[in-house]
Amino acid sequence: MGYYLTDGIYPQWATMIQSIHNPGTAKQILFAKKQEVVRKDIERAFGVLQIKWTIMQGPVRFWKKQDLCQIMKTCIILHNMIIEDEREIDVENWRPLPDENICLPQDAQDTQFLVAQISTRFSKIRNRGINAILRSGIMEHLWNKFGGDGVALAVLY
Repeated sequence: MGYYLTDGIYPQWATMIQSIHNPGTAKQILFAKKQEVVRKDIERAFGVLQIKWTIMQGPVRFWKKQDLCQIMKTCIILHNMIIEDEREIDVENWRPLPDENICLPQDAQDTQFLVAQISTRFSKIRNRGINAILRSGIMEHLWNKFGGDGVALAVLY
């Protein structure tokens, strides 16, 4: 399951990882700094899309979720196509391998099975406990990868 980096206005679901507003430990400070840097990069990228595609600038409160999803995907794909064209990148058309099976598995055609799967996934997504475990795991990963270089001093001041 993937996750989104968010700020404090979003719920603490397993798929949404918020920053720490008042980090007290060196690990928390490192996590907050890294999370904010990445989140700002994403916001800048979204800003580029908003400038390029006017449809993304207006209010979207009353739009259907499916429509918003399609609009976002379309704008991102068009943006990437323009970048590829400007850079003259030759991207091969994707085709499945000859031995690749792209049909739905038999279980996926059973509606009761699908409803059960969706229900299970939805419960996992809304689990606040998983949110805390995931955030803690990300903190540990960042700490192990980057260590406390210069972060420990910030705790003292």
